Amino acid sequence: MGATLEQLHQEMSQIRKTTSEVGQELRQVLMEYFAVLARSAQKQVVMSSFHLCTQVYPEAFLERSVFERETLQESIRQVSREMTQSLETLLHTFQELELDGEADPTLLLEVWEELEDGTTELFRESSRQINHLLQEAQIMQIKALDKLLDSADKATATGRTITNPPHLLKALVDPDEDDDDLDPVVALYLQLGDLEFTDPELMGWRQKLRPLLQKLSQVQQNYAQKQEEQLTAEAIAAWKATWISEDSTFGGAST
Repeated sequence: MGATLEQLHQEMSQIRKTTSEVGQELRQVLMEYFAVLARSAQKQVVMSSFHLCTQVYPEAFLERSVFERETLQESIRQVSREMTQSLETLLHTFQELELDGEADPTLLLEVWEELEDGTTELFRESSRQINHLLQEAQIMQIKALDKLLDSADKATATGRTITNPPHLLKALVDPDEDDDDLDPVVALYLQLGDLEFTDPELMGWRQKLRPLLQKLSQVQQNYAQKQEEQLTAEAIAAWKATWISEDSTFGGAST
């Protein structure tokens, strides 16, 4: 025999209370995680840009005037600052959630997924901006830069590892080159996984996040099941409220 509507309401209320508790823990850990993430991402943008200018394309960098170098460096710093501000804005959406008393686990999980997707997209866009700055400054010359970055986005969506070393995207040839001579090109490609792998402090906070996210996922699955049971119970109650029995068989037709 299934649970009554009253029992289901009580169980779902308890699940929402559990969600609230998990959400409040998650919010606290996320604040620390994103603080470290912002510092780590900003640092890696500068370090990777430095590597490209001094190790990969040093001749092109040296050909630029002092003014051009300073302008490029300030533009890189500006992109990194804007990236940090955008991370704060993304986190603010999660921080604004009402988590006192009871909370909807499905909504909380959706907001988390939007936060993670937004972070991934932000790093992609910031990488694209840095690469275009280097291209405009004539440090790198990749004819099909956007095509290369689009291919990288598609590859990461399938779970493939494409950066080696971390944050640097390498291709044997410019995607728009048709000749047989291999002409290696390198571009910046900032990834969350690389940041966590190279930053022990950030990885430590990710490890604190993981069990909370797993618990939230389990709670959401349980909640979704209870919602289905509630719909069924409500439908049965609605049927009984309007059905006029003609024989002893509930819901059957007379024979």
